[in-house]
Amino acid sequence: MELQKVSDISHQEFLDRFYNPGIPVIFKSASKAWKANGLFTPDYFRYHFGERQTSVNDQTCNIREILNWIENSSPKDPTPYPIKFDIPSQLPELMSLITPLGMNYAEPNWFESKAFPRKVFGSSIELFFGGPGGKFPKAHIDLFHTNAWITQLYGKKNFIVFPRGTG
Repeated sequence: MELQKVSDISHQEFLDRFYNPGIPVIFKSASKAWKANGLFTPDYFRYHFGERQTSVNDQTCNIREILNWIENSSPKDPTPYPIKFDIPSQLPELMSLITPLGMNYAEPNWFESKAFPRKVFGSSIELFFGGPGGKFPKAHIDLFHTNAWITQLYGKKNFIVFPRGTG
């Protein structure tokens, strides 16, 4: 299945053409709603958050180390994936740069409702780092069987997605 790529469509058009029939889609410019659009680069994270730490395969690493690791990643010797940060707890300064979370398309955001308290359900706002050759170890359905909303702000990533009702 070839994924459609769209720019500047209305929320209602997104619902009618893609969400309601369950068709995966790529938005080419949705992140323009964010202050972070064009801002997040490896140098940005090194400068502003280089010492922030997360766990990678039971080892504590900071962003500077992770970015150096990624720059040396290759398909034959890949960086572990995923390397992730929970934005609200580990990089809360980013929250103001990535609002509105749904970029005016993924509305309503059920994770912002009282029905999904973060203390019980955790965060769905994560920053992933990865390099060439890194891949998720298995096909999966996202947390709580929710729709995946992935925003690629730097680099590129390959995805395998399935329309609703397949598999």
